[in-house]
Amino acid sequence: MLIKVLRHACVLGVFLWLALQNANAQGSLGVANGRVTDPTGIAVAGADVLLTNVATAQTKQTKTNTKGYYSFPALQPNNYTVRVKMQGFKTTTSSFTLEVNQTLANDIALEVGSVETSVEVQAIAPLIQSETSATGQMITGQHASS
Repeated sequence: MLIKVLRHACVLGVFLWLALQNANAQGSLGVANGRVTDPTGIAVAGADVLLTNVATAQTKQTKTNTKGYYSFPALQPNNYTVRVKMQGFKTTTSSFTLEVNQTLANDIALEVGSVETSVEVQAIAPLIQSETSATGQMITGQHASS
């Protein structure tokens, strides 16, 4: 009888310990979110947002919604970098430290990117010389020896 009581107490203790571990893990996670805007403050929708855990090099990726917001829930406390890319804007990177059970706002204002123009010029000699009215003649080896 005492063995049954001890067995039940051990099983109950293990379940209680697991429940506390799970609750502790969930309570320590944080959230990183923010809004991506252009230089005038207008939301940038569809921007690629890449989150990197500096310690583990693990990454998560998302896109901004129609109002320019992004969110990365359930993050372990650590140092992170966020890289935002969008066509027509410079790629922007920011860093932050996420604390235990913190919801961190990391708003990012993008800068307008430079437009690169590539001009390729090729010089080709014209077949007709249009600058003068002079005519030329081709001299072959037979004409040159006579």
